[in-house]
Amino acid sequence: MKTTDGETIYTLEVVNDTQMAEAPVLGWYPVYAVRAGVEKDSWILRSTEFLNATGKPVMTVEYRNVTQNTGIPENIFRYSPPEQAVVKPMRTVVITPPIVP
Repeated sequence: MKTTDGETIYTLEVVNDTQMAEAPVLGWYPVYAVRAGVEKDSWILRSTEFLNATGKPVMTVEYRNVTQNTGIPENIFRYSPPEQAVVKPMRTVVITPPIVP
């Protein structure tokens, strides 16, 4: 946990013994862990680090001026691929806030 811009930031880390993804940094680097910084109260993602097998960052992404629920209609996020398209699942990393009763 740290403080950035007056916000408390939680650090969440997902580590795997085998490669879990690739980072597109001047080529493709194997990723074995992902470290994310999220705001304590809003769970807004503030940073993401992709780490190699030795735990060193191969790519770091910082998010600034993030806003949520800005009135974008839900249908803007619907995607219908063309009929001839072959849709294949891709490997993803997802961070979700805890469910609070």
